[in-house]
Amino acid sequence: MIELPFSWLYDDTSHFFFTLQQPERRRICSPQYVKDIWQSEFDGLYEEGGLMTLVLHPQCIGRISRINMLEDLICYMKTKPGVAIGPALEISRLARKGLEQA
Repeated sequence: MIELPFSWLYDDTSHFFFTLQQPERRRICSPQYVKDIWQSEFDGLYEEGGLMTLVLHPQCIGRISRINMLEDLICYMKTKPGVAIGPALEISRLARKGLEQA
């Protein structure tokens, strides 16, 4: 069994979900703010050889400014040697293959 790590920090709803309800009232973060967080986290995880599992909801990330931010982030990630980007199933298969070779 392969388990991919999860953190609310990498979930788009943590940054873009808006509510007026108390006490959870939250503002909508700018795409640049979220990109700064995710890129900084990626850089740290890349240096440590870690894995970053983004959780993206179409109804949340699917706005033009957010999609553009995500595209910029993915393009940045692809500049780093050895980075694999794909759906969870594909990444878990790569992880299993790596474990079998170890």
